[in-house]
Amino acid sequence: MRTQNPQGNPLLGIIKKVGILTVSTTISQALSFLFGMVLVRHISINEFAVYRQGLLIITVAFACILVLNPVSLSYFLAKGIPDQDQRRYISQTVMFSNLLCLIGSGGIFILKGGIVSSFNNPNIGKYLALFAIWGFFENSISFYPYFMIVRSRLMRLTVVTVSFSFLRIVALLISIRLGSSVFNTFILMNIILLFLKYLVSHYDVGRDMLIPLRSFSFSLFRTQMAFAFPIYVSTLIMMLNSNIDKLYVSVSYPDFKYAIYSIGAFEIPFVSAVGGSILAIMIPEIARLYDGKRQDVLDQLIQTYRKILVACFCFSLPLAMVLVLFSSGVIELLFTTKYLDANNLFKIYCCTSILTSINLGALITAAGRQNEIVKSGILMLISNVMVLIAVRHSLGFDWLTLGPLFALIVAYLYNLAVVKSAYLQRSLLSLFPLKALAECIGISFVCSLPFRYLYVAFGNGRKPILVGACFGAFLLGLISCWLIVHRSIAPAEARYV
Repeated sequence: MRTQNPQGNPLLGIIKKVGILTVSTTISQALSFLFGMVLVRHISINEFAVYRQGLLIITVAFACILVLNPVSLSYFLAKGIPDQDQRRYISQTVMFSNLLCLIGSGGIFILKGGIVSSFNNPNIGKYLALFAIWGFFENSISFYPYFMIVRSRLMRLTVVTVSFSFLRIVALLISIRLGSSVFNTFILMNIILLFLKYLVSHYDVGRDMLIPLRSFSFSLFRTQMAFAFPIYVSTLIMMLNSNIDKLYVSVSYPDFKYAIYSIGAFEIPFVSAVGGSILAIMIPEIARLYDGKRQDVLDQLIQTYRKILVACFCFSLPLAMVLVLFSSGVIELLFTTKYLDANNLFKIYCCTSILTSINLGALITAAGRQNEIVKSGILMLISNVMVLIAVRHSLGFDWLTLGPLFALIVAYLYNLAVVKSAYLQRSLLSLFPLKALAECIGISFVCSLPFRYLYVAFGNGRKPILVGACFGAFLLGLISCWLIVHRSIAPAEARYV
């Protein structure tokens, strides 16, 4: 039972896997996107606030408790260790993920009173027990995608992920059809779906991988924990960075303001799929190939990362430009006029979503410098809090998404310096394709602007024309970026643009 290596050029294998997983995740997120559009139209703004705050609570709670980060599983399985040790790593990851998530759910039950009093939303207390159960089933299988990727079972992972995303929409439509209490019915049906996904995930992992508890090796467990703990700390800090603004709004503003902010701080789903896919695929692949003493290998890895990054730019920047230029129409189309006050927040956060797609974590983790991710995360968290406080007392609520944007820029610059050192690169420009980024921004703007003027002149307020203008601008920008920018990237590492 050896982990399979990509056939042919291993670096081409990385790109291929990133592509497959990105398509899979994009389909799943498109269905989630559709789900959100339907949901906001059938529940009140106060119920939507409860829903988003419930998800926020379980995100924070389970990130704090999951010390055995599942990223460590893909790292060790990719090392070509003996079959029995692979099974031990898998078994201990599954067992401790379930145990820790059970503790996390219990903690939410025990701390219910304190959680409710901290949020400006008394209605959250009525649903907290259900969200605790929701969180257990969702987070106890966080190891599943990493296991399936390293075992080269991407198609099975795609089927499971997309199927349950589709079933969630079906559950919501059934809830709407039943009438009476759409929100309550949907919460219960979604927990049932998560339970089914929990069973499927454990079945896929457990068919031939799990071993009896008596066969566990505590030395392997210590080894995994030693690797996983810095990643856990960095993941916890990154989670706080991703949600500190939402926590800040939850405790500082009434519930309807949080509902508006959660729409404004809306991650572009198809863009975030790219960043997550790069991180999930590249850690085990680079862990196999990384050799800190061979400059040719390091240059190949950096060049592959740059090519993936430019491909991300060609897709994400035209999409982000369309969303910024058509922001008010997009919000009204997707989330109704109830959330138009999120317009300015949404424009700023589109830039934040772009930065999340250019993740350097895979390169740093594969080089064994997880502690540097912790340092950059702390720097990012401090920057985030400082900007949030300053913006609240100066520019006001409508500009609060500047906090996450500024913090991401600070952390990314720090991580670039770390990668430059770990991969022995001559300059920061050898890592980051700045010219390609500038070209994609300019091309996306030029391609989108005529459609923006046509929409304002002939179709302002008419949804079919809005959709056509957005699609036309995105398609023209995508094709132009791909033809002009992507093809200009040199095939070898000698040229850095």
